Amino acid sequence: MKIAAIGEGKLFWAANHHGHYELKCGGDTLVTAWHLSQLGFSCDYVTALGDDPFSQEMIRLWQKEGIGTQHVVSCPGRLSSIGMQYDGDAHSSHYAWTHPSPDHELWDLPEMEKIQEALVNFDHLYLTGHALTLYPPQGRFLLFCMLEEARRRGAQVVFHNNMPASVWSSLEQASAVLEHAYARAHLIFLNWHREKENYRIQDLKTYIEHLLEMGTQEIVIKLNSNEYCVYTQTEHISLTIPADSTDRILPFTESVFNAGYLVSRWKEETIEEAIQAGHLLTNRTDS
Repeated sequence: MKIAAIGEGKLFWAANHHGHYELKCGGDTLVTAWHLSQLGFSCDYVTALGDDPFSQEMIRLWQKEGIGTQHVVSCPGRLSSIGMQYDGDAHSSHYAWTHPSPDHELWDLPEMEKIQEALVNFDHLYLTGHALTLYPPQGRFLLFCMLEEARRRGAQVVFHNNMPASVWSSLEQASAVLEHAYARAHLIFLNWHREKENYRIQDLKTYIEHLLEMGTQEIVIKLNSNEYCVYTQTEHISLTIPADSTDRILPFTESVFNAGYLVSRWKEETIEEAIQAGHLLTNRTDS
């Protein structure tokens, strides 16, 4: 099984338990790719980085963790994006210094022609709304064309809708970009609260019917920390998992859940089993 995740791998400073900051790497699609690889489903990562020592060390780390890097482009003389994670009393805040970073220009790079030729022959392609915010219109067009060709050859496209409307020039533009992504997705991880807040959509049932009519085969919705529902072309499943006081919520919660859910479904387990697998991975406890 050939799996690829497309997105942004970035460096960020994060405080450790002693209050000192350490340089780490992250990104929503990267977190999912890492967990997929740890669960036995090796995932290639598709992005562009600088050729600075930090970026090259990041590539070496990914390789060590089982993430495929043959489709990571190193751009001479460029620096990767960098951010900072600030852990306040209630939650973590993320600040980013990203422009101009190579991943924004990924689809303009000469190396992408061969990468696209490879990606259309993959079995599963994973991307998120955040990735769509990285690329200019021509880059998104090339991405969507590649997804179309991959689907035609039998690939399954998985899309997670974590795309804030505020980064776009208008609500109409943001909605149009989302529609293009939804139209090419077999499985959608839908953050309903974000969708409702950002895109002024009020009726979940009508919205789900619209997505299913577009051809989506499976829509996974996390309603809150332990309530989930999944819609397919033939059924609607709701599941509430009892809360556990020993749960330790991991960073990038949705990205972690997605990996657990996907691995379970790729093992041909039931939707209920996949929800439980994603929830367990997201809320895993210290051993």
